[in-house]
Amino acid sequence: MNKDEILEKSRAAKGDEGAENAVNKGLKWGYVSFVVVANFFVITNIWLSGNDTPKIGIVTASLLFTFAAAQCFSTYRFNKKPMYAVLGVALVLAIIALCVGFVILISQ
Repeated sequence: MNKDEILEKSRAAKGDEGAENAVNKGLKWGYVSFVVVANFFVITNIWLSGNDTPKIGIVTASLLFTFAAAQCFSTYRFNKKPMYAVLGVALVLAIIALCVGFVILISQ
């Protein structure tokens, strides 16, 4: 393949690597900020409140696990590594357990 053929294939490609890279960096910082803010709420809640700590902790953990499960399943979809599917299923099971625990807690 010569230089012209490579350039032609690159121009014909639908994706723009620069744009994809920018999106990926944005997502990375979005993930980091989400986890930082969620942890802020958990730590602040534990520090300042007394009675509702388990409820808020369950809700926050459920949201974090949901986020992580979605990330695992989307990663598995593209690279087909079974580790991501197993982790995603484990997270879904944990989410179900947390939701059941939350319902039991609030119904008391």
